[in-house]
Amino acid sequence: MAKILTSHQFQTLSTQDLLHYVPSALLPQIGVFVPNGTRRLALAMSDLNLKSIGYYNRLVQIISTLLRFNLHILFNHNLHTCLVPLISSKILKRDEQYRKQVLQRGLELLLSSPLWLRFLEAYEVRVLFYGNIDSLSRLHEDNLKNLIYNIESSTRHHVKHTLLFGIDSSWEHLISRIANFYHLKGHHPSISELIEFYYGVPIATADFFISSNHTSGLGALPPLICDNKTQPYYLTAPSIYALTRKTYRSILYDLYCYANNKTETSFECITEEKRISLKRYFQSNQSSVTGFKQVPKSFGLQLQ
Repeated sequence: MAKILTSHQFQTLSTQDLLHYVPSALLPQIGVFVPNGTRRLALAMSDLNLKSIGYYNRLVQIISTLLRFNLHILFNHNLHTCLVPLISSKILKRDEQYRKQVLQRGLELLLSSPLWLRFLEAYEVRVLFYGNIDSLSRLHEDNLKNLIYNIESSTRHHVKHTLLFGIDSSWEHLISRIANFYHLKGHHPSISELIEFYYGVPIATADFFISSNHTSGLGALPPLICDNKTQPYYLTAPSIYALTRKTYRSILYDLYCYANNKTETSFECITEEKRISLKRYFQSNQSSVTGFKQVPKSFGLQLQ
């Protein structure tokens, strides 16, 4: 029987050794990463005015640089498929300057900058977009659709990793796609057929989703991909900043322990000592609440 690794070993082993000791079946293959909290991060990391071109430039730089760093970490640890809800309908409703300076320029960087193209080639990443791509018309930039088509075409032959960017994805849009499927195929889709029709490739249930602890990230979860088998992880700092090698190793260790302890809890075998510990834990946390958005508010940040 393989030796169970410790938390310390998970953090200190080289990536190559970790992948050697941990069976691939115990490593996540499909994950959802919600890169939220970018505006607050740009404010924290600079002294630039919120409406200045310099601030928008800093924001785009953060998104491009840190997201690529996040994906380096995920793919280095053999994650095959990563879904990244990139632009929500709420973000598309922000002011015109934000849409032009951040959304448009940010997408152009992700789709055409040499750094990103080299990254996709080096890691053999296939790029796909899902959701309501037509909503990009609000950016008044027709070239974005051409860039999306080009990146999907040029990476189609890559098979090592798959990266799916979500644009204005929602259950409402998915339902409208069901009607499209029926019109094209002549029958109602199964779940697996609908997933492949919506995302462009077959995708199983996600092993995890990672977001900051703001519950708005829940609305970004890809339809049909997350269920009760998907493990949620919430990062206190903005997720695009907080997903480091150390953070992800902690998540991997939690998934590893869960995979090695899938037996149902037997309440008949619980000891008196454990019952007392459980009681104390519940009593000490009776008034605890998670999910507060107090940190940004305490600094007077009212970002709409």
